[in-house]
Amino acid sequence: MLLQNRGGRMLCCVDSALETEMLSFVRRHVFQKEEKDKDAVVSDTSEDTTLVILHRKRMLLAVYCKLIASSVVEMSAVAEIYKQYMKTYNDFGDIIKETLSRTRNINRIESAKTLVLCLKQLFLEHREAHDSATQSSSSFTNIKELARRFSLTFGMDHVKCRESIAMMHKQGIEFAFKEPATEDSLPPPNLPFLMLISEFSSKLLRADKRLVYGYLQRFASGQMMLSKGAGWHPLIVYSNSLLDNHDEESSSCGSYFSRDHVISSTPHHLKRKSMYEHIPGRGLTQRNAFDGQDPHYPTKSKKRNALHMLPAEGTAVLDSGLTSINLQSQDTAVDETNEEIEVDEIETD
Repeated sequence: MLLQNRGGRMLCCVDSALETEMLSFVRRHVFQKEEKDKDAVVSDTSEDTTLVILHRKRMLLAVYCKLIASSVVEMSAVAEIYKQYMKTYNDFGDIIKETLSRTRNINRIESAKTLVLCLKQLFLEHREAHDSATQSSSSFTNIKELARRFSLTFGMDHVKCRESIAMMHKQGIEFAFKEPATEDSLPPPNLPFLMLISEFSSKLLRADKRLVYGYLQRFASGQMMLSKGAGWHPLIVYSNSLLDNHDEESSSCGSYFSRDHVISSTPHHLKRKSMYEHIPGRGLTQRNAFDGQDPHYPTKSKKRNALHMLPAEGTAVLDSGLTSINLQSQDTAVDETNEEIEVDEIETD
């Protein structure tokens, strides 16, 4: 290959046939165990030989991942590498995590698509191996754990990864309801995929959870939401993961009101005197300052009152190939730090 260095980027045109050969080479020489590895275990120099073989495999994988991070190979090819993350974590976990970080810096949307593609491929392999998408097998548990670890790589900055997470939920919902059910009373065959996408619900902002839940209702009818049985359990779990913040908010508000009610109903002679009453020379200005620091005043309710000063509308637009979805929320789009966030247009093509 001829690589032309322009501005620190390597530009090279690689056809699909060459990409397929390179990927098969990495599978065969990096992730598949050779007979030499088995013989080296029983030999006298097994430890040295194993280290040499492992070093060679790490070099091959690192070079291939560099081609992906340099946009020489299509980013979708890294999905095959991500599938080996759990199995080869001790040997290649650091290389795979670094590849994920670099591809995310290049294009957050495309990087998130590769994660969804990886989970889709593993889910279809699991479904084909068990003739159904059973959730009780160890293979499905391993896929769910992989999705959880992918979710942890997004960190705590939910605003920064807002578009990526929303796109992943959108594609996950579409895939879960892509194939219709064989019978009216049975769930869609890909419905357990919602269990995997639910691992990313904690990364959604509160306003985006409402939007994603509204998009879910376009595919899941009211009858599906009320259906019972083990087959419909993924839909219930996924719905609860999108609505948990509403319950927490209502319960927290109830605790504030109950606490204020207890304080207001306390007899006057049992209430603690204010601090400024014991400090001489304090005027009305100082008293007002102490009033703002009343320990009985709930701090979170102050922040909630501050939200009324913000605009009351947030809009998220999620576009796919054949479907244009416009989702609007009447609530303020704010993150956990009470800062106003504008929902940008998300391109999934």
